[in-house]
Amino acid sequence: HKCINTISSYTCRCDHGYELLPNGTSCGDVDECERGSYDVDCHICVNLIGGHTCLCNDTYIL
Repeated sequence: HKCINTISSYTCRCDHGYELLPNGTSCGDVDECERGSYDVDCHICVNLIGGHTCLCNDTYIL
């Protein structure tokens, strides 16, 4: 993550796949699977640190 100095304060931003935690200085993983923010064609969503991956049901291939 990056924290940028501003006049009398600072602002922190997180890399893609992470979000700013309530403390305002740390980043935590976004669980795209739990939020449902993945492609609708994804049969099985698996959360990864900083992202996610999709798996197919046994009878399908990606």
